[in-house]
Amino acid sequence: MTKPQQRRRAERVSTRLKPGKLLSPEGKFLADCAITDRSGAGARVRVFGGVDLRPRMILFDETETVAWAAQLAWDEGSEAGLRFLSGSRPVPADIVSRISGRYYAVPD
Repeated sequence: MTKPQQRRRAERVSTRLKPGKLLSPEGKFLADCAITDRSGAGARVRVFGGVDLRPRMILFDETETVAWAAQLAWDEGSEAGLRFLSGSRPVPADIVSRISGRYYAVPD
């Protein structure tokens, strides 16, 4: 996939490498990531570790404890573009603990 730089729907703003997680639509951990920039329409993430990204995922922002349903717009190795399918929603404390607490990456 190629980066659709000219097709952005909203101005992106640098986020200074905010820590994040990519989850399956069912809420299972896929990969750690850094959110490198974000807009109201999507985000660019740097993915850590080899992972096959899915067409649809959840992006969790660890700093703000919010999440978005997202669609993969492009994938270039360790970087990917996500298009938001929903507005941000707060993540309850028990789920935050499960996805970012100790042993979060260990499968159930």
